[in-house]
Amino acid sequence: SSFCTLLDSKMMLRSWRGLRRLGSVVETVERLNRVSGTETVQEAFKAIYGFPHEVEVHEAGMRALARYDLDDSASAAIAQGWRDESGRVVSGAEAVTRVLQENMDNESIVDNSLKIMINMCWLTLTDSSEGSNQALLGTDGAVTLAAQVLHKYGRQNEKLCSRGLHALLMLTMYNTNNSREAMTCEAVNLAIAMLTAHPTSLDIQDTGLALLLRLLNAPIDEKQADFVYEKDPITTITVFLKAAEHDILQIHDKIWHGLSLVAHNHQSLPAMARALTTPVLNKLVKQLEEAAGTKSEDNHLRDQMLVNAASVVATLLEGDTLDAPTTALSKGDFAKVAVIALNKGVEQEVDHALSSLLLTLSSHEDPVLLDESTMATLVTRLRMNRPKEATKQTLRTVWNLLNYTDSQRHFVTLGGVGIVKSIPLEDEEMGKLVEDIQLKVRNVLEA
Repeated sequence: SSFCTLLDSKMMLRSWRGLRRLGSVVETVERLNRVSGTETVQEAFKAIYGFPHEVEVHEAGMRALARYDLDDSASAAIAQGWRDESGRVVSGAEAVTRVLQENMDNESIVDNSLKIMINMCWLTLTDSSEGSNQALLGTDGAVTLAAQVLHKYGRQNEKLCSRGLHALLMLTMYNTNNSREAMTCEAVNLAIAMLTAHPTSLDIQDTGLALLLRLLNAPIDEKQADFVYEKDPITTITVFLKAAEHDILQIHDKIWHGLSLVAHNHQSLPAMARALTTPVLNKLVKQLEEAAGTKSEDNHLRDQMLVNAASVVATLLEGDTLDAPTTALSKGDFAKVAVIALNKGVEQEVDHALSSLLLTLSSHEDPVLLDESTMATLVTRLRMNRPKEATKQTLRTVWNLLNYTDSQRHFVTLGGVGIVKSIPLEDEEMGKLVEDIQLKVRNVLEA
């Protein structure tokens, strides 16, 4: 009897303690739901560490932090972390990654943890001061956790897919160690899988392509990136080209950047030429043409895109890999884009890239630069007082085109002969080019 009474009292004590703890959990969650301002960080971390196994508390804590994390000062406060009762300082990065790791099954915690992580990365990228706000970029395991989120949720959950890609992008932005860890986590394959799973999501396409570019550019062990360029270039190429469905400059800029990276490896060129079917090229050229004809706030993006496009097309042409179904379309339309952009007075780097492309196109046996507008652009450029090498490049392009009667006629009609005669001859090659050009149009002049 006394034994039973003792047992009953122990069970009652345990039950009472359980109820008291449950009451504390409820009170803590309610307090976290109300907390605001600078108190949020201390309250949230204190609660999370005070209830290490209570998912509801962790969820409320991360929700409170995400609610508070609206500007750099809030992110800095979260990054600086919390001092526990023993005096140990727990950095925000350590706390957030720990909560994420322990609550991977809770979508709310995953979402808010990644959101806070991303904001801490922004803070690190914009603040050059050394300190605890730098912690996240060096946090072991943050990259692996973001990759795990994508593995677990990425294919079905659009919001968490976007958040995971964004976190990986920010974590690897300027951190070589994180880039290496991302490669170990097969982040390139993950990014490709996410882009393939969500073709219509502009946000996922934009962030996913940015991550892919970041990883392809990362200073990593060459063996890690082998499959991108050699074993399976078509997968990477297809992912970039598929994004052309989104008729937006920032996406098309990334497409041409991606193609230019893949084109560095000439073994990938035949696969790229096959992938550039007429419908895909039509979409790409349409966006290029629109961009070439505008001056906007996105000049930098536009210029970058035109340079990369010129580089890719020139590389394909030089390698004779633009095969029959696409040749006429690509050559003619890229020539048109180049001429429009050059007439707009683009920056020097773009000017050089597009002029190089025109020179490449003019040296082919079937040049597509035979219309009067192209020759008018070239003659105008010869009239300008441009640097010696730029003038020589234009002279070579004209010389190539003067193999054709139509171009000879256009050149003479536009007053090209007088302009060529007035060019200061800075070296022997220029003199020879000017002389050869005059010889080529002699028949037209005499007629």
